[in-house]
Amino acid sequence: MHYVGNRGIILGGGDPRLQLTYNNGYTALSSIIPIVALFIAFTIADRRHRGKKFLLASLVLAGVCAGLAIVGMHYTANLGVTNYEIQFDHKYVGGAIIIACSACVLALALIFMLQDLWINYFYMRIVCALVLAGAVTGMHYEGTVGTSYKLKYAADTGSNGLRNTNVVTAVVIVSA
Repeated sequence: MHYVGNRGIILGGGDPRLQLTYNNGYTALSSIIPIVALFIAFTIADRRHRGKKFLLASLVLAGVCAGLAIVGMHYTANLGVTNYEIQFDHKYVGGAIIIACSACVLALALIFMLQDLWINYFYMRIVCALVLAGAVTGMHYEGTVGTSYKLKYAADTGSNGLRNTNVVTAVVIVSA
């Protein structure tokens, strides 16, 4: 979502030399962060769910962990922009953290606290997925609005291929 969304940012009147390009290492790292952190978050939530002891606390902890993973993925990917110096407005970073963590806590609470009531209702899983997807999208665009770009250098005309390579790298990592 991040790389596809950022390709929607048109800089310099659409001049291909002035569009965002990314370092492949940061692209890979930004894909790995949420995979590992979400695994940990879901493990925390699932372990506490089995015993029901400290369920709410574990869901909050897992939701915050998941939210921070999503925010971490976004800002790690932005660190990989090679041709621009990027500055973040701290108010928007804070807003992105609040959006991501709140939505993850809500989605996990819906999944684990109401699971027994709607385990056979597939549409409720879709509702949880939509809450989470909406929050991830909202967090990314909140973060993007609070980002300013200062050109370091104009990329060569072949850099558009580099932009495509980054998108392909992200898709392959996530698919794997």
